Amino acid sequence: MNHTVYVGFETGSDERRVLEEVFGDGYSLQFWKSPPNQAVDALLVAYVSASAPVGDLSDTYKLIRELSSFSHLRAIQTVSAGVDGFPFSLVPESVVILSNAGAYARPIAEHTFGMILALSKRLLQNHVLLTQNVFDQRTPSTFLATRVLGILGYGGNGSAIARLGKCFGMRVCALSRSGRKDEWVDKAYTLRELNTFLAACDILVVTAPLNKESAGMINRERLNLMKRDAILVNIGRAEVIAKEDLFHHLLENPSFQAALDVWWNEPTRGRDFSDDLKFTHLPNVLASPHNSGVVVGIFPEVLRAAALNLKAFLEGKGYRNVVNRTDYE
Repeated sequence: MNHTVYVGFETGSDERRVLEEVFGDGYSLQFWKSPPNQAVDALLVAYVSASAPVGDLSDTYKLIRELSSFSHLRAIQTVSAGVDGFPFSLVPESVVILSNAGAYARPIAEHTFGMILALSKRLLQNHVLLTQNVFDQRTPSTFLATRVLGILGYGGNGSAIARLGKCFGMRVCALSRSGRKDEWVDKAYTLRELNTFLAACDILVVTAPLNKESAGMINRERLNLMKRDAILVNIGRAEVIAKEDLFHHLLENPSFQAALDVWWNEPTRGRDFSDDLKFTHLPNVLASPHNSGVVVGIFPEVLRAAALNLKAFLEGKGYRNVVNRTDYE
């Protein structure tokens, strides 16, 4: 049976080659800015998360609105991992929405451990001291093999981070709705055990998606459950953590450290970046500009993952990452 897939973003030669390799015979590909025909079975879009680059969402929303009126449309697959900016109200319930969760897992895991190592080994602090001619050889750093790595939200990103944690000899704990556990996890927790989980972590990595359940989950009360010298790394979504609560916790607990790759006021949807509370001015904060998944050559790889998942759905075998609308609406 022939399937028609509309590719809703600009593609270069590398991207077209990936799509043609994945879909091959039996598929008709229509590309961005060509008039879509009523036979379109599926739409492939690049960005639908609230962290999408400025200007990318409006055209994508228009395309989603247009194709959602087509009677043959069965699925919308995103290349982005997050769907917290998806216009669910534009899409009929009969259309399945598929995310690309976990597709950026390997570079995100590397970035996460870059931040963990920088903080736990006091790399920035010692560099600054040396610029001041202070040779501090006595203040110890953290031995990761003696620490508990906690991962809040255990999907593809969490699993890749856990795997690296085991390379350092860490004990890995993971929290998810299902209490999922794989070969990299020593102990699994469910949401009912959130407080116990937080208290056990030496290093907490937040990878949870932003939805109705997770928004503001890490607040002042829960931060106070954590160890005073813990490290918190957020590579998921900023809004999972209550901004002012974290800022005051960092001020009041100078031994507590935070590494932030995601921000509450990112330059999206016409906004400028704003670190209004001045997290970046705190000595116990390490910051990066939401670029943990931005590495050379990544887009064709994540595009292949999205295309393979969409193909599996259209052929009714082995697809994953079906989005539960009720988590977001």
